[in-house]
Amino acid sequence: LLREGLENSKALPNKIELIKLGVNNAFNDEDMASNHLDEVIGRIKSLPQSIKLYRVIFVDDINHIDKVNIGYHYVTKIKDLEQSHHKISHVGGGEPYVLTVRADKSLIDIPGTLINNMKYPHENEITLKNRGKGAKIIKIEPFKESGEDDFLNIPPMNDFDFEY
Repeated sequence: LLREGLENSKALPNKIELIKLGVNNAFNDEDMASNHLDEVIGRIKSLPQSIKLYRVIFVDDINHIDKVNIGYHYVTKIKDLEQSHHKISHVGGGEPYVLTVRADKSLIDIPGTLINNMKYPHENEITLKNRGKGAKIIKIEPFKESGEDDFLNIPPMNDFDFEY
């Protein structure tokens, strides 16, 4: 599937263009960008045919969620949502909800996924074609931040026993 997408897509930038995009946006050098690109391609190849994906949306009313055109940008691990989203909307307001969807691997926009991962590697994003049309919502729930510091996963200082 990935090979077909890479070979048949005229919109897909070549590897050199993707590496340059990575260096211009997020990586210190071409080796780092190239290694990341290879990792992203490997992750796409290893995805199962049917994948569970997560997305945060902000709406004033849960009944206003478009259940057909459910959106482009997703992650494969719900934990990744907390790294790039917060309870405050960066797109205009509303309350945050997590959409859990099931999508066929053929719905992945490979060029979009590669470009977004080279520009924003910390987001670990999967981009779907056609605003997610064809993916099925399996759950909608309020988005709650865990409150954990995932960056270092270190307990507060008062939890350490110091000896002087």
